Amino acid sequence: MTYTFRILFNEEEDFLLELKIGSTKNFLELNSYLQMVLKFDKRQMTSFYLTNNEWEKELEITLMDIDDDLGILNMENCILGDYLAKTGDRLLYIFDFFEERALNLELIVIDETDEETDAEILKLEGKAPEQNQLPEINPDLSFEDLKDDDTYDDEISFESIDDLDI
Repeated sequence: MTYTFRILFNEEEDFLLELKIGSTKNFLELNSYLQMVLKFDKRQMTSFYLTNNEWEKELEITLMDIDDDLGILNMENCILGDYLAKTGDRLLYIFDFFEERALNLELIVIDETDEETDAEILKLEGKAPEQNQLPEINPDLSFEDLKDDDTYDDEISFESIDDLDI
């Protein structure tokens, strides 16, 4: 069985991506495919949210392995077909955590006769969203180098908690 998703980006009116993926693939595989197609930085945190019909977040499925007791699931452990059952099911894909920018995914076709396949693009139109870039980290810098950097103010001081108006 395969799923076809229509993917929109609210900031770019002309952007449209339609892709097909097997229902037995996990959310990590969908995440990796989106990152590849849209040329996103694989080092950045991403999450899917199952949503209601108003795009309100209901259940988070994240890249990081977080305690299941918090109600946050891991992409690698979640199969698409276990969470998406009917056309019209919706997901938010948060690809830029600092700005909380997201793609809207809607399941538009469930093909029960189609052979299970890897993900494939059916349609790609318009300008794809750009992901805010993480700063480059120089692996040769030490803590002492950062400490001596002029961007940090050595004059920062803290008052006694008794002096604060709380």
